[in-house]
Amino acid sequence: MKHESRLFTAFLLALIFLFCAQSSLRSAEVSPTKPKYTVSPKLGPSMSNESGTVELEADIDRFGRVVDARLVSTTNKDFVDACLDAIVRWRFEPARRNGTPIDSKVIQPFEFNPGTVSLRKKRNAFTQSPRAYKRVAPKVDDKHSNINGQLSFRVNLDVDGEIEEIALVESTHEELVSTTRKALEKWKFSPAIEDGQAVPSKVLVPFKFVASARSRDDTIRDALALNKVDVEPKLISKHEPALPVAIENTRGEAWLFLYIDEYGYVAQADPLKSSSREMSRLAIAAASQWKYEPAIWNGRPVASKLAVPFRSGGGALVAQLAADKKPKPVRKISPKVPSQLSGVNGYVRVLIELDEKGNVLTASARDSSHEELNAPAVEAAENWKFKPAQRDGEPVASTLILPFIFGKS
Repeated sequence: MKHESRLFTAFLLALIFLFCAQSSLRSAEVSPTKPKYTVSPKLGPSMSNESGTVELEADIDRFGRVVDARLVSTTNKDFVDACLDAIVRWRFEPARRNGTPIDSKVIQPFEFNPGTVSLRKKRNAFTQSPRAYKRVAPKVDDKHSNINGQLSFRVNLDVDGEIEEIALVESTHEELVSTTRKALEKWKFSPAIEDGQAVPSKVLVPFKFVASARSRDDTIRDALALNKVDVEPKLISKHEPALPVAIENTRGEAWLFLYIDEYGYVAQADPLKSSSREMSRLAIAAASQWKYEPAIWNGRPVASKLAVPFRSGGGALVAQLAADKKPKPVRKISPKVPSQLSGVNGYVRVLIELDEKGNVLTASARDSSHEELNAPAVEAAENWKFKPAQRDGEPVASTLILPFIFGKS
């Protein structure tokens, strides 16, 4: 009887141990991170016919931002830099432990086939991503021949590889969307294969536009031939890149010399001086996509040249002239947070442009932990008032990043 009693006691203890272990696992349940915003790697025309795979490991913070990324493996090293540049701009649903966002790591694959990018991991030898066996290039007219930019589409394919839906993911030049979409509609794909069976799938199709050598050289020659113009070019569309998280607090500058064609497109951006190669690279990538009202000489639009300085700080690389004194807030408005978001901890960084009187001209969410917080942050920023920036003792227009922190952290 004593022996049986000991066995029964041991059995009960084992059950209790297993129950506690399972409860502990449930209490420490972790949900994995997953992408919620992606951009396609930007490939030059010479790489559009290449194939290969890249695997990156990315560090994701509790806000879903990519803090750092590194190469795990690749079959074609020429794709690596484009993948690293792309993934630092991604945003993820953060991993969660018991519902609380936490830092995490993720392995992200990229598979390149001619003209397409797949973001799914190849499971076995009987798995194959869709392949474009017929591609049609967009027809670009002469006035767009100096455009440097990127368009990316997500294409949904059925079980036969036929196009079901085309959705624009990213665009630097809206004037090219229609003609590019029409070209993409004529593409033909082989279907995706999983475990030997054809299945529906999704694939990214990026298009990169680069100024043609002839039109670029003509623009540079014509711009250098003019010593002055009657009306300087006026910027009408500007993109300022967010710095990668790893260097977002780095202060620096980059000066560029821009050659702008008679249609207002930047045909060439040359570095004049820079505090680092990375600052120069980011500035060139941004300025090359800008659009101007062209310079005027003798009543007609002409090619022109222009020096532009960039300053970094607060997570953005901002194009502006240096100010002796930065703007200072004289009226601050706190965001009105909806009741359903009252307990949310997060942030929004708002890019604002000020006039020479310190009034807010424009405000836009630059980066945020929760998209739902963008609107109240922007609305609050629009009502701030500043003592204007100064240069040589005179008030000047300026640009800055305004951070809003929500919750306790």
